[in-house]
Amino acid sequence: MTKKEKRKGKGGEGVSFEQAHLHFTSALNIESLVGAESVQLLVGHSPWLGKEVGWEEMVQLYEAVYIESGLSLLKKSGYFVLIQTDTYEDGRVLPKNALMTVRLLAKGYELLDMKVWKRQSSNFFQLPYTLVSVFRPRGGEGSRAKLPSKPPYIAGVWDYPIKQGGIPAFPFTLCKLLVESFTEEGDLVVDPFAGRARLLGSANKLGRAGIGTEIDESLREDIEKNLRYPISA
Repeated sequence: MTKKEKRKGKGGEGVSFEQAHLHFTSALNIESLVGAESVQLLVGHSPWLGKEVGWEEMVQLYEAVYIESGLSLLKKSGYFVLIQTDTYEDGRVLPKNALMTVRLLAKGYELLDMKVWKRQSSNFFQLPYTLVSVFRPRGGEGSRAKLPSKPPYIAGVWDYPIKQGGIPAFPFTLCKLLVESFTEEGDLVVDPFAGRARLLGSANKLGRAGIGTEIDESLREDIEKNLRYPISA
């Protein structure tokens, strides 16, 4: 079966290469939509759940999606990229990236690289930076030597501001950088907390397949626009 033919997930649903697919369902169902060891790039980031969620509750969700499901979905050559913002809580900094990294390393991942995404502060993110960590499954074929060796990837700080106000979305420039850095044409990109689907739309435009889940159906109009007409800004 070629990469342009249908991929069969565990749920038996065919997903064509030519179109990015977003399913309005919980991220906990991602394993039923994607075939085992088929994912080249899995992207993890804090979801907006429409309510305040405690850190321990968020960690449980992370582990279920990115560890229990993620490790079974990633190809041996695949990468997991964690985009995690540290926050102020109770007058102190909660180092969410470091706390999550410790869990990932203890449960089957290896850390290959780290970047700083300078994206300015917003109503939701109180600190002006986000850490971008690159992992592979333990014993996987991904390596630092296989990562891009030229700009913009090699910069230690990625300066991609986000729009102020409202729920922030990843800039298309960042989405394009992630897709081009960790995948090739025909590869599968998965975003379990897809939001407005900018990452999936970018993957689709760049000749990759994209699959994601999102529970907020009020984003449908933005999602359809981004899947069909991703822009470069």
